[in-house]
Amino acid sequence: MILLFIYAKYLLSLYPSGEFSNLFHLAVIETLRIIQFLGVTTAFVILFRKSQTKINYQKLLLNHFNLKLSPHFTLNNFTLLASQISGSNPKFFLDFLEMTNLLRYSFKDPTQPSFLKEEIMAVNQYLYFQKKRFPKSNIHTLIDIPDNVLSYQFSKLCLLTFIENIFNHGNYTDLKQPCYIIITAKQNGDFFQLIFSIYNKIAAEKDLPHTGTGSETAFQILTHDFGKNLFFCQNKSEEDFSLLMVIQFGNQYQ
Repeated sequence: MILLFIYAKYLLSLYPSGEFSNLFHLAVIETLRIIQFLGVTTAFVILFRKSQTKINYQKLLLNHFNLKLSPHFTLNNFTLLASQISGSNPKFFLDFLEMTNLLRYSFKDPTQPSFLKEEIMAVNQYLYFQKKRFPKSNIHTLIDIPDNVLSYQFSKLCLLTFIENIFNHGNYTDLKQPCYIIITAKQNGDFFQLIFSIYNKIAAEKDLPHTGTGSETAFQILTHDFGKNLFFCQNKSEEDFSLLMVIQFGNQYQ
């Protein structure tokens, strides 16, 4: 094929002009050019196949993560269990219902509309159970959202992800340096601003495996959903972590 290509180019370029002495020179130049082209394309194909293999593995891994009991089955059985304990232990029954509601929200299809009211309820439920698990935790919480702001649509589990990181990576039991969680909203002209702020010490001894999801994914989702109406700054050192995030809501998000 290389020789055929060179001969065809010779017939089209040199033969009509009678430059027969340049045939060898043409053969050498064109052969090197073709070899170079084949080398580049071969390298590209190898890299492309490697990337495709990696993408296919990630898709397989994602599909494997999705192999789980259906939310419908899980929640129905939780409701069945709750009905069985409602008479014997009312306090435990209420806690069980709270946990069921939190699971129901976590199972919610992310393509369906979610609202800030649901996210705030999930945050409160999560903090309630974490404080029961860790009674010595030193976490100061301020959540103050007007009712009319709670009706705005919001990205599911994003605020909760940042709060969960406090328990995954933070020192939340230090009596001298508490963790702070602040979620408030205020009106700014025709818009409302949701203000979310957290601060916590970092527990150096914790070494959790990287799951591939977390605050980075939450930032990507929020950026996709709110675009230029999302403002945030974060600071992380070896000792502490802080995040300030402001989201501006307008009528288009209702």
